[in-house]
Amino acid sequence: MRQGAYYEPVRLVRRHFLRTFLHFMMMSILPMACIFLAYSIYYIPKESSNIERSSLNSLSGLQETISLVFNDTSKVTNILDSMNDIDVLHRMFSSPSPGQFEDYDEFSVCKQLANYMNAIVNSRTYIESIYVYYPNGKHAYLTNQMNIWNDETSLDPGWMESIPVNRRYSISRRRIPGNNYDTLTVMERSSRGFYVAVNFDMLFFERLLTMLNPVEGQSILLVDRLGDILAAEFASSVSREDRALVAESISEAVEAASGMNVSRELSGFTVFFEYMDDFGILCITAIADRDLFSHIYDLLRIMVVAIALCSIASVAISLGESYSVTRRLKEIADLFDDARKGRDTHEGRTRGNDIYQYIYDHLIRTFIRNEYTRIALDEKEIEAKYLELSALQYQINPHFLYNSLQMIDFEVLRDVGRPCAANSMIEDLSRFLQYSLRNPEASVMLSAEVDATKLYTNLMKSRMGDRLAFEWEIDDDAMDVEVPKLIIQPLVENSIQHGMAGDSSDLCISITVSVEGKSVRIAVRDNGSGVSSSSLAELRGNLVSDSAMTESHIGLRNVVRRLRLRYGQSFQCSVDSTEGRGFEVVFIIPDVENAEEGSDDEWN
Repeated sequence: MRQGAYYEPVRLVRRHFLRTFLHFMMMSILPMACIFLAYSIYYIPKESSNIERSSLNSLSGLQETISLVFNDTSKVTNILDSMNDIDVLHRMFSSPSPGQFEDYDEFSVCKQLANYMNAIVNSRTYIESIYVYYPNGKHAYLTNQMNIWNDETSLDPGWMESIPVNRRYSISRRRIPGNNYDTLTVMERSSRGFYVAVNFDMLFFERLLTMLNPVEGQSILLVDRLGDILAAEFASSVSREDRALVAESISEAVEAASGMNVSRELSGFTVFFEYMDDFGILCITAIADRDLFSHIYDLLRIMVVAIALCSIASVAISLGESYSVTRRLKEIADLFDDARKGRDTHEGRTRGNDIYQYIYDHLIRTFIRNEYTRIALDEKEIEAKYLELSALQYQINPHFLYNSLQMIDFEVLRDVGRPCAANSMIEDLSRFLQYSLRNPEASVMLSAEVDATKLYTNLMKSRMGDRLAFEWEIDDDAMDVEVPKLIIQPLVENSIQHGMAGDSSDLCISITVSVEGKSVRIAVRDNGSGVSSSSLAELRGNLVSDSAMTESHIGLRNVVRRLRLRYGQSFQCSVDSTEGRGFEVVFIIPDVENAEEGSDDEWN
């Protein structure tokens, strides 16, 4: 922070230069920018709205025409729903041999219905044929030519594959075998369970789309509810690549429509929809953006070129004016730099009777005097941090040492004269103390820190017995990272002291060491009594405060301060707890890949 303060005047001069430069730039470019903004806010949205309205009007006309054409199916279903002799048709289709007239009534009713359907076919040049079907075992159906076909005799066996099951209408494009007609089949289910299929000539719909006269870059399509294209008309300027892109985007367009009339940007195209919910088809028009706004883009390019030329001229003028205004301020910044480096602050300077000369004569002396004071304060601050680090490093919990030695003494007195658990405890304690107290300022491998913590947990396990359990999850890739001593053991000790406080229940402590990117993550969590939300907030404040230490969680705070002294702002720490549900501490130690190799001689 101090070193950055040396260059603060230089930064201020640069900021002043930048502000002056931007001021001149804004004065020259602002008029052009306002014109450009007005064009973008008013003209472009208005033009886009006009195109959208025109496209939706064309689609609405197309929708009305198609609805009128498809209503021919409703004429037949209305006849079926209003027939007095409908039971005769039911009996004929439901007989063991559908399609064979068992009496004159069946023949008469079928003849009457076929004549009506044939009249519709003859009066509509775009209708190829009409079928009437009632579900039966042999899939027999009646045609407008008074033919009754079934599975064995049908000349058009595939038309029933798209019979609507859960809806009133279904539409499919197919070819009728034999005459190879390209047909759009519209099927409707009547209220009495009959299905009417009208086969339309696809040439009619292609001519219908052509009559809309698509503009440059426009594509007009009829699409079913599954995204399959039923009919399409492309302007001559639409390339093969654009046609393929439109076809690939159809499924997305169908999903976007969702039964609504909308406009949408899709894969470089502006797409408009008209959804015919009764029939489950969409009328779609897609226009490539480069064609839709081509004249707008031309005007934009002219404006951009004009603004660029004005900007170049403004930059040249603004640079000259800004340099003239800030030159003397730059001299002051250089003056401060010379004073800091011990050079003659008056050498080579222009002198005059102005405000800048006043700054030369008075601020230099003040700067030099403050510089010496700052250096002395820095030295004291560094010395204080060093003493604090040494004091924190040498600290060891007296309660832990006292309780461990007392417990070992009781074990030796009970089992004197032969090897027992006390021997292992004494050895673990000896190795732990050797690790803790020898070369306290030295760094160690993380593997050595983990091993030392396991010695401590062995001792505490011997003391607490089955009330205390530990779970380790160690990433081998993190073991070669160099860290300060005693950064994990105090966290475990903190969990034991506070997790079992006033509670006789069992305690499980989990220690996790893992690599995350270039950092090492150390987490210690327990299932103990935890702390309240107010105590947790106070603890978090103490961890980042430089005030006097409190008695609560002093080991945790010591570790956090040591790691911050070493790693600075790159070190991260978080604590979390819920009262009655445990406590968790997480450390993030930075820059694993660049960590130097340490030594674990404490275990030799």
